[in-house]
Amino acid sequence: TPTFLPMRLAWVVAERYAYFGTIGIVVLVAWGVSTLIRHKKYMIYGYIVAAVVILALLGRTIVRNQDWIDTDSLWIATGKTAPEYHVTHNNLGDMYGRWGDPERAIEEFTIATQIKPDYAEGYHNIGNTYMQLGKLDEAQKYFQLTLKYNPRIWQTHMNLALIYFNTNQAPKAYDSMKRAISLSPNEPGLYLQLAQMYEAAGDTDSAQMVRSQMPISTN
Repeated sequence: TPTFLPMRLAWVVAERYAYFGTIGIVVLVAWGVSTLIRHKKYMIYGYIVAAVVILALLGRTIVRNQDWIDTDSLWIATGKTAPEYHVTHNNLGDMYGRWGDPERAIEEFTIATQIKPDYAEGYHNIGNTYMQLGKLDEAQKYFQLTLKYNPRIWQTHMNLALIYFNTNQAPKAYDSMKRAISLSPNEPGLYLQLAQMYEAAGDTDSAQMVRSQMPISTN
C-alpha cells in the first residue's frame, strides 16, 4: 500500500520491500477473477480481466528486464523513478564520465550536491572531472568544498597536491600530499608522488627519505 501513496517513496519503499504486499494483491485479484469465472453470466469478463492482468505483468516484466541489462541501464531507470536521491545522480555522473561526456557528468554531480548540499563525494567528483578537463581553478574550488564537508577523503588531498604543484605552490603541495599519506598510509603511490615532487624541486634528500618510508606493495 505505501507504494501507491502520492509521496515519492520509491527508494525507501523499493519493490523488494513490497513482495508481501504484492502477495495480498495477487490473492485478491485471483479471488475476484475466479469469482467472475464461476458465474456463467460474468465468465467472459473474468477471462478478460485475467488476460489483461497477465499481459500487463508480462509487459512490465519485459520492460524491467531491459532496465537490468547492465549497471548503466539500471541507473538510468533509477534516475527516472527516484530522481530525488543524491546517490542516483552521483552514479549517473560517473556513468557519463565513463562514456566520455564530462559536461553531462558535471551536471549530474551538481544535481547530487543540490539535493544534498553537504555531499562531499559529489563535490570531489565535480572537482575530479574539472581536473581531467584541465580546468584547475574550478577543480581546486570544488576540492576545497569537498574537504569542508569531509576532510578525510585522501584522494581529494592528493588531487589538491597535484594542482598546487602544477601551479608553482610547492609548499602547499607537500602539505596536501602528506595529509593524504596520513589518511592512507598503506598507499605506496602517494609516497612515490611526493618523492617525485621533491625530486622535481631538486630536494633529493627529502625524496630519498620519503622513498625509504614507502610501504611494500602486496600486489
